[in-house]
Amino acid sequence: MKKILKWSLVIIFVVLLIDLGIIGIKIFSHDYDVIPESYIGYACFLMLAACGIFMLFSTRCPYCGKVQITKGKYCPYCENEKNNGNSKVEK
Repeated sequence: MKKILKWSLVIIFVVLLIDLGIIGIKIFSHDYDVIPESYIGYACFLMLAACGIFMLFSTRCPYCGKVQITKGKYCPYCENEKNNGNSKVEK
């Protein structure tokens, strides 16, 4: 799930950059009809924010299951060492 979110963030960011480039080119060539591109940029920005917030709150402790916002080595709730993804957690 996290790989999907990371790749979707990258794809949405690239689409947003391309969209902003198109808006810039249109404004530079004195074509001020950029409403469709603005809507696409706004939608990309909202999706970037939603994916970022979801990624922030989807990290959980493997022992107690509480949301981990910090990136520390130990869980602040149960004080167990968090797994970094290299091996399976055993209780």
